[in-house]
Amino acid sequence: MIVRKYGITLERLREKDTELVRKHRNDPWLASHMEYREHISPDMQKEWFASIDNFNNFYFLIIYEGKKIGLINSSDIKWEEISSKGGIFIWDREYIETYIPVLASLLLLETNFTVFRAKHSYIKTLKDNPRAIKLNKSLGYKIMPG
Repeated sequence: MIVRKYGITLERLREKDTELVRKHRNDPWLASHMEYREHISPDMQKEWFASIDNFNNFYFLIIYEGKKIGLINSSDIKWEEISSKGGIFIWDREYIETYIPVLASLLLLETNFTVFRAKHSYIKTLKDNPRAIKLNKSLGYKIMPG
C-alpha cells in the first residue's frame, strides 16, 4: 500500500525495510524519546514485524524527496468501533523541526478517516517529550489523564 500527497509518500513497511527501522530505532538519541529504550536485536525485530504485519496494523515508511526519513503508524485497529492508535518517529534529524512530520501525520489521518472511516484516533507519548506533545496538540489531539 502506498499513499501520496503533500509531496510525501507513505509506503507500507515490508520485511526488507525492517533492518533500516531497527538501525534507527536503536540510535540512543531516538531511543531516549521512546517508551521502549532497550537495544533491539535482529530476532526481536523479526518477531515485532511478524506481530504487526496484518490488517490491524498499518506501519508506513515516510519518504520525502526520495529519502526514507521516518516511520508512522496506525496500529491496534479496532474495526468494530473503527479506532486506532497512532505513532510517528523521524530518524532524519534534518526534518524533525519542519512541517514534514505534520504533513505525514495529516496524510495518515486523512487515510484513516476517509478510507477506513475511522471514528477515533489515539496517540500515546511520553510526558517528557514536549516536541511530540506539541505536534499532537497541533493535530487536534487532547491530553488525557495519565
